[in-house]
Amino acid sequence: MKIYSEITGKEYKTVEDCQKAEEEVAVQKAAEAAKADKLKKERKHTAEEVDAAYKHYMELLNAFLQDYGSYHTSFRSDDGLFTDFFKYAFTW
Repeated sequence: MKIYSEITGKEYKTVEDCQKAEEEVAVQKAAEAAKADKLKKERKHTAEEVDAAYKHYMELLNAFLQDYGSYHTSFRSDDGLFTDFFKYAFTW
């Protein structure tokens, strides 16, 4: 008699083999979920660091603009027309 597992999508000769294969799949899925959760937390932490650094940059830029009135920014020819457009468009 063959046992079919809906989890693995395969047939097994014994119930024990089927259960063992299903347990392995469950462990693998749990490991993948843990890895995805870890990556999600790392991404959130890195995004918070970037946001904090950008906020600090904007504070320094605004202080500079208040002290000196303008801030010169140079663009290289290989930057293209719209490179960092939004970065500078709203800081005037």
